[in-house]
Amino acid sequence: MAELADIIAGKCGRMSDPLVNRLRSIVADTLNVPLDSVTLNTGADNLTAWDSFGHLNVILALEQEFSVVLTPEHVDAMTNVATIVELVRPMLGDRQT
Repeated sequence: MAELADIIAGKCGRMSDPLVNRLRSIVADTLNVPLDSVTLNTGADNLTAWDSFGHLNVILALEQEFSVVLTPEHVDAMTNVATIVELVRPMLGDRQT
């Protein structure tokens, strides 16, 4: 997986990237937090609402929104928005927006 610094630098996603914004919106809506509080660094370690139940709800929302199936390995790897971008982007191919 890419390093978080690479992701933030734009190699895997930027805050202006439509997919990043869509994922941020999904996380914010699912966890019932303001959109501006969700960044690429947002995850269970820095957002109280992202507990185990919240994580499961994010996973289910992603699967429903993008019509993908996330494996247990994907679920374990999704520790923040940046890793979600990195894992989901290749699954979507041309369907990223």
